[in-house]
Amino acid sequence: MAGPIDAMLRAGGEAIAATSPTAMLDARVLLKWAAGVGDAQLLSGAATVTAAARRRYQAAIARRRRGEPLAYITGRKEFYGRDFSVAPGIFVPRPETELLVTTTLEAAAAIRDSAGTSIVELGTGCGAVAITLALARPAWRITATDASAAARRTARINAAAHAAAVTIAAADWLHGVAGRHTAIVANPPYIADNHPCIHGDGIRHEPRAALTAGADGMDDLAQIIAAAPKHLTAAGALIVEHGATQAAAVRKLMNAAGLARAATRRDLSGRDRVTIGFANETV
Repeated sequence: MAGPIDAMLRAGGEAIAATSPTAMLDARVLLKWAAGVGDAQLLSGAATVTAAARRRYQAAIARRRRGEPLAYITGRKEFYGRDFSVAPGIFVPRPETELLVTTTLEAAAAIRDSAGTSIVELGTGCGAVAITLALARPAWRITATDASAAARRTARINAAAHAAAVTIAAADWLHGVAGRHTAIVANPPYIADNHPCIHGDGIRHEPRAALTAGADGMDDLAQIIAAAPKHLTAAGALIVEHGATQAAAVRKLMNAAGLARAATRRDLSGRDRVTIGFANETV
């Protein structure tokens, strides 16, 4: 016989079925969060759901039914195996962005800068990429920038929570970034202004400025790529995430900016996702 927890999960899943394609999974995540229990307790039926937890769960289901991302409701998002604080108004990190981290780790390790390895991440949001890099390579100098004060506050909270040595600073892409660096890393907005996906589940609640970038989604990518060579060391690399159909255009922009050996990597779904280009030795 189904117990009260099963009934709560079923009712929650049914309530958000029209909003979410993963309704039952979402309901489970929200109930674990509301009750403060893990999978084992939930599956065994040993979890105790207090009246307060039931109210939190019902309020969370209502928010999810309105299309809010799970990360905004729970205040957490997993990235590279770690939990990060996320708040409304801040871009939610995606699993495919983990490729940006692995590409940066591999590229920067191969570049020999006499003054040491210096990485700048542009538009850090909650800080997930920069913090992950800092934890993987503590000897590297990692700077995370964002034009949003709210994003910088959240990134500082996450850096402190993970004891990551990351410098967090205000900058509008490369405006405000000084010096030359081993790698510049960015996951800028790359969705076209009128793309229908921006009205979809979850994403419509995220800040539009962190999602869209002009008629073809290339405005911010073009700005970053054009400015990057002046901020890279002689063998430095620019590494950017982009949309699945934008790789050729990104490589073309990199070549035009004087970046060499532009190459694109695919994410786990087989989609073009990250492109890297290297500074000429004469830059």
